[in-house]
Amino acid sequence: MKFYILIFVVFFLALPSLLSKPSYSMLSGNRCLNCHITPNGGGIRNQLGVYSKEDASLINPESIGMKNFFTFFKNVQEKSAEENSLYFGLDGRFQSLKWGAGSDRFKIFDRKIFIMQMTPYIAYYPFEWMSVNAQYNLAELTGNLYRGQKSWSAGINIQPDFEYPMLRFGFIQPSIGGRHDDHTLLIRQTAGQFGAYPYLPPDYTEWGAELSYNYYKWISATVGAFKSESMSENFVKNKDNTNIPLVDKNKIFALARLEFFPRFFDGMLNLNFGGSYYTGDNFNMMNLFFNAGITDKIALLTEYASTNKKDLRTTDNFLIELDYQILPSIILFARAEKAFTKELLTETYKWTTYQYVIGANFYLLPYLDIKPEYRIYDRAHVESSTAQYTLQIHFYY
Repeated sequence: MKFYILIFVVFFLALPSLLSKPSYSMLSGNRCLNCHITPNGGGIRNQLGVYSKEDASLINPESIGMKNFFTFFKNVQEKSAEENSLYFGLDGRFQSLKWGAGSDRFKIFDRKIFIMQMTPYIAYYPFEWMSVNAQYNLAELTGNLYRGQKSWSAGINIQPDFEYPMLRFGFIQPSIGGRHDDHTLLIRQTAGQFGAYPYLPPDYTEWGAELSYNYYKWISATVGAFKSESMSENFVKNKDNTNIPLVDKNKIFALARLEFFPRFFDGMLNLNFGGSYYTGDNFNMMNLFFNAGITDKIALLTEYASTNKKDLRTTDNFLIELDYQILPSIILFARAEKAFTKELLTETYKWTTYQYVIGANFYLLPYLDIKPEYRIYDRAHVESSTAQYTLQIHFYY
């Protein structure tokens, strides 16, 4: 019990910033760039992003003597925003679950509590038309969980005025598909004999640049070019069943993305659909998504992701999720996913993995999200499936 209390106190004092989730956009009617520094969401939040969940709490801070605590952080952020010079935040989460991997995935393990993320963010505006932003995930100092996962990112955003395109460049995350806040999703994973593993890891980051145009409220277009060094750390099997780099580390990848945001019935019905295409070195990735929401009520998320490594491997993954907002502080969700992989070796191998998840987001206090989940994991070539419950705690600012 003391250990749980210690973890709670450490994370609460850190007061971090939550990653983006497409359902929040569909439930609120806001685009990702309305709340985040980057157009595709995620990472550091701007002033509106900080305020967006400020009053969504089951417990009134004043009722437990914490009003001044939250008011202090609000005032600090307001002062920074007024000066339009400096934004900061943190993003922290930890999770409780039974953990297995590879061929041991379905053995019995003791339940563990581990840090998923502890990332401080900072963004500095030397001019109104320029920002410099950076982040570092302290939880990864002990080693990355996945191939190609990076602990840090840093970039520069240049936009003379909102009616002009925004240029982002540096060591940044390409705007590929949807920006989800859950590392366990199958949408970017490769199904295999012993389970699924990422072909693009969480915090996938490359040296490169993007040019995005977001002036009109209903459309966004992005083009970009990136190096392939991080992606080259992942692997694919060749015809001899030997692991080789997924791509060469010295290649240049091209990105194209087109996204629409129509709203109807005086802002009650929110839609978001589009896709992205990422290609280079005989490898390409296509993501198509369609999201819909009724403001403050229901959000439907769907995404299809396909990859092709020429003559070696193809993947076809699909996700569908339904979110229901009971109160601003309580959101229930259910999700179904499928990951299908075809390996073209001396023989053709096909692997299919399914995942079904039900859960909820409980905002107990401002900037505090408790997320219980129950997950069923099923591999088509294995007779039995496995199930487990997890508990994630997010603190965001």
